[in-house]
Amino acid sequence: MHKKLFKILAVILTISILSVGITMVVAQEIEKAKQDISKYDKIVQTLNETVVDEDEFNEIMYNYEYVAEAYNASQNDLNYIAGLIIDGANPKDVISIYHFWRDTSEDKIIIEQIYNLKSKYAGSLAWIEDAFNDVTNDKCGVLDINDINEYQERGLSISDIVAANTLCRKGVYTIQQILEKRLSGITFEEISNDIYSNLSANSSNEINYAKTKNQIKNENTDDFINSMRLANITNESVSVYLDEAKGGEDLSRKLAEKNSEISNKVSKKLKEKNVLKKSKRSEELNKPVIDSFIEKIKDNDISEDQISVFIDAGYEYVDIFNASLVAKNGKGKIGELLERFKNGESWITILEGGAANE
Repeated sequence: MHKKLFKILAVILTISILSVGITMVVAQEIEKAKQDISKYDKIVQTLNETVVDEDEFNEIMYNYEYVAEAYNASQNDLNYIAGLIIDGANPKDVISIYHFWRDTSEDKIIIEQIYNLKSKYAGSLAWIEDAFNDVTNDKCGVLDINDINEYQERGLSISDIVAANTLCRKGVYTIQQILEKRLSGITFEEISNDIYSNLSANSSNEINYAKTKNQIKNENTDDFINSMRLANITNESVSVYLDEAKGGEDLSRKLAEKNSEISNKVSKKLKEKNVLKKSKRSEELNKPVIDSFIEKIKDNDISEDQISVFIDAGYEYVDIFNASLVAKNGKGKIGELLERFKNGESWITILEGGAANE
């Protein structure tokens, strides 16, 4: 009897401990969520206090939200960016450095280290890269104008140099090593796969074979650059997009569509959060443009009353015009088209796909 009672008490005690543990975890998560929300509110408050121009304020908020949406940035990353801005760092510079940092394999603390060197490289258009090279002791390699001219004379293009300059930031090969590999006939896709497999420059698995100069020229480096850019904002591999390019896909267009889709989502988020400011200057400057849009929309059989309803619903004149144009071509009703755009479809997709039920 006593043993049974002891077992029952032990079970009750265990359940109580588990319950307390779960409660503590839930409480910690709630507290963390509150801190994340307050961090966002704090950045809005900081910008309200420090940025007078409405358009500049809106641009900063857009870029901050773009980082979150395009890169699926972690809350830690967003809090780090917010913390620097709240502490007085220039928001545009911090966000620009974050974009650059995404191509590196460095700890994010380097963002602040780069920012602190801005004055040292004041006047340089590439001050972020200059500061990065300074902090990392030029470990990725540096080219001067004579080096660039020499590589061009040897058959490489500016696009090749741009691609190599991005890949070298991962810290596996220097830019010179990457360009020499390219000259030997190794494709950027192969170099990229090598880098992302964390192979060292002296690895016995290093790819080493040559192609003719004509074969090198026939490989489309612009497709590789666009593949890198697409991979960066979709979390897909570079190879996925290179395969699409080989199948005839226009990656420039695909990248534009993806950026348009992200932009739509960011604009939607900002409207929902109601943090953007109304810009008197923009309204004054845009009045002739707005009047022109209204006339064009009316030409597509949409009344001014309808236009006002859509504006009140949060749509822009350019989007109402696009929807009216698509609707006039028999691709759907204007309200439904605007709703599809609001839900993340690009106008190119809507136009090519036609009505949703087709």
